[in-house]
Amino acid sequence: RIAAATDYATAGFLPYLAFDGSDDSFGTGSIDFSATDKMSVCAGVTKLSDAAAAILVELSATTTSNSGSFYIAAPEGTSSAFFSSKMRGSINAASAVVTLGFPAPVTSVISALGDIASDENLLRIDGTQRASSVADQGTGNFGNYPLYIGRRNNASLPFNGRIYQMVVVGKTLSASELASTETFVNSRTGAY
Repeated sequence: RIAAATDYATAGFLPYLAFDGSDDSFGTGSIDFSATDKMSVCAGVTKLSDAAAAILVELSATTTSNSGSFYIAAPEGTSSAFFSSKMRGSINAASAVVTLGFPAPVTSVISALGDIASDENLLRIDGTQRASSVADQGTGNFGNYPLYIGRRNNASLPFNGRIYQMVVVGKTLSASELASTETFVNSRTGAY
């Protein structure tokens, strides 16, 4: 129920940020992850289109150019419906994982876990590991960059869908921490 701009009720409704696949996005100020080479990201999302490559979340203006960055795409490209994750240390051809079989519209809890030094990149969908890579990510730590949500650098690759909840942590979550985070995010998303 919405009676006025300041009078509304959310009972029975899961609030979300809506992205129109055109020009909706935002970025934070720089977040300093330079003390760690590990990253965990968990997001509850509804993907409404597979029509074009889209950035759900990205640390830095572009992972292609900036060491110590990551992204989650939803979808990665137009050839099929999937989610992907890329973790990058000092090497541009960094670890990327892709999972197939999630055509829009779909609501999911997506988790990406990366470790630059150990060359680990895991992608989980709805609490189950769906893809992994041990490709060389190079060396170094994550950087001190803005976090862009909904588009690359607030300028390209717009996401068409909803974000219900997002958690970004500069460490690799333990199995129990990951399960608890995914349960919390799902409680705000209703994916499974």
